[in-house]
Amino acid sequence: MFLFGSLLNDSILISAYSPERMRSMPSVTIRSVFQELQFWVKGISTLLVLFFGALYYCMIFSISGRSYDNSYKTYNLWLVISWVVGLRHRVHGLENQVIDGPKILVVNHQSALDVPALLYVWPKRSTFVAKRSICTYASFGLLVWFLKAILIDRSNRDDSIPKLMNAAKIVRDEKVSVIVFPEGTRGKGKAGLLPFKRGAFHLAVKAQVPIQPIVIGPYTGFDISRRIAKGCDCDIFVLPPIYTTDMTIDDVPTLTDKVHKQMSDVYLSCCPSEF
Repeated sequence: MFLFGSLLNDSILISAYSPERMRSMPSVTIRSVFQELQFWVKGISTLLVLFFGALYYCMIFSISGRSYDNSYKTYNLWLVISWVVGLRHRVHGLENQVIDGPKILVVNHQSALDVPALLYVWPKRSTFVAKRSICTYASFGLLVWFLKAILIDRSNRDDSIPKLMNAAKIVRDEKVSVIVFPEGTRGKGKAGLLPFKRGAFHLAVKAQVPIQPIVIGPYTGFDISRRIAKGCDCDIFVLPPIYTTDMTIDDVPTLTDKVHKQMSDVYLSCCPSEF
């Protein structure tokens, strides 16, 4: 029995170091090292661009002041970040965009790359809903303040709801569009979208403005857990708007489910089978 076990171990050892396996090992190792290096170079470069880019815009906005027009003015920052990480956008359904007047953009959330992905659909006069803790992110946190973002504490419903209701007044009176990620956190994507929180839909109904669903396809070239940052094509789908005229708060649950199903179906349809 001992002899059999010894021979088995020897055969495994020999097969592990067979000429065929040895020839493949260097290429695998080189590929792994390159992949790791690529991941860190892109990651560090992106953080540096974000830090100094945000600092640059903060200096500009410190002179011109806080404004709902500032978000669109940071266009070039997100364009550079897209180039650094190798993100190439393909936009579908631009003809569905609501051009005139304010709207609520409802967008699925996967990662920080969602911001550059919205470049081609970002309204000129707009703001967005973000978690309050984002203000602690160095120069980017200060930039968010200059952009007049709607900052909420996700863990405190009593704080979040009044702010969203006040946002409805801003949307109506100042003609400001609002970008909302209704999942509330980053989704994994493989099983479709996470359940939607209803805040964005309450906001749209209260302000009586249209909802513009935006679906961002999967980032197939990025996987932080495996340290992969190869870059990829990213599909953005602009779905037909849903008008909330004459809707009431009672319609919000049905409206939420309807938009979630539409967006989830589109997202899953563009997910590759191996994703």
